Amino acid sequence: MLAVVALTGASSRGFAQNPPHLQHPDTVHLPIETIPLVSVGCSANPVSVFTGGVATIRADGRSAQNLPLRYSFTADAGDLIPSGEEAKLVTSGLSPRTIRVICTATDSAGRSASQVMEVRVLAMPMPQTQEEHAPAMGGGIGGLAGGGAHPQPTPPPITVPKEAGKPSTEPKPQEEKKVDNDASPAHSPDEYKESEAVDTWVKNLKPGKIEYKVPQRMLMQEASTVTAVIHGYEDAGASLAGATGSGVLKQSPRMKVELIADDPDAFTIALDGDAVKFVPSDGATTWTWKVTPNKSGVSQRLKIVGSLMYPNANKTELQLPEYDATVEVDVPSLWSMIVENYQHDPLKWFSYVIPGGAGFTFAAGLVVWWWKRKHKDEKDS
Repeated sequence: MLAVVALTGASSRGFAQNPPHLQHPDTVHLPIETIPLVSVGCSANPVSVFTGGVATIRADGRSAQNLPLRYSFTADAGDLIPSGEEAKLVTSGLSPRTIRVICTATDSAGRSASQVMEVRVLAMPMPQTQEEHAPAMGGGIGGLAGGGAHPQPTPPPITVPKEAGKPSTEPKPQEEKKVDNDASPAHSPDEYKESEAVDTWVKNLKPGKIEYKVPQRMLMQEASTVTAVIHGYEDAGASLAGATGSGVLKQSPRMKVELIADDPDAFTIALDGDAVKFVPSDGATTWTWKVTPNKSGVSQRLKIVGSLMYPNANKTELQLPEYDATVEVDVPSLWSMIVENYQHDPLKWFSYVIPGGAGFTFAAGLVVWWWKRKHKDEKDS
């Protein structure tokens, strides 16, 4: 929006006496650019994922009047799980395509700004056959890895060759399957050569192990610790004490583990450290989160996602989801906690109702509600 200021040597009185078409010919018009009251930037990490991968979308908004902002996200494909300034874009079941994501920031006065960015979804590598798995599964420690007297090191990153591959490595039926009702854009042969390079890289990885420890019961507004450990294919160390679940997954030198809530408003999840970490072949790497329940409920779901990080030749990484597990957590209400503690330990009940106790606010709320209800009944009568 542009505003125009007229500067002239004439006095305000002279300007009033002379109509615009008789004003001085030396009048200067200066454009003034209006500063936007709300602006927003949108980014994705990573910007390219394989089918089934998860990208984190982040919005960075600004208010010229320092008003509070709220964020919303929309996408033309995939599933979005919003949480404040961020949203998880889940690409499960999608064919190769480019997803347009719109980030919008809106201030408390109703003014908003939006930005569009893109996330690229690549074809998933071809699945391995039983014969291809067999050599890597034998002779390892604890039945997890292919070791032996001379264990094979993890292969270096694969650089996609510039020359075109042989026709037999790109079967036409596979290309036909990439076209579906979503009207996906056409893809160059280089994308499929990249998928084949990733497929070769994954085949040479050896299986490691993931363990996790998730409390089956958490308390409202009280932080609990969730732990996940990935063991390298040669790791002979101790297992995670008190683990509530485990599984086998391919082990790459760098891996990513995420903890995602089905209901983003039900938990506040804070990761300690980086999501992507180095995993040694003869050791283990640990991820920890502080999880604080915001809602009470039975069987609230948390998902643990473990991914391989493929090293591209251009010094970027692609995320390949390799393992996921869903766990259920019970979060009792404050009232049920008070009743339970009173039944098991009557003295402990007082720690909830004294000022500063966890249940004091709840008890005070009950008193206020009873007082308002009593006076309302008296007024109605």
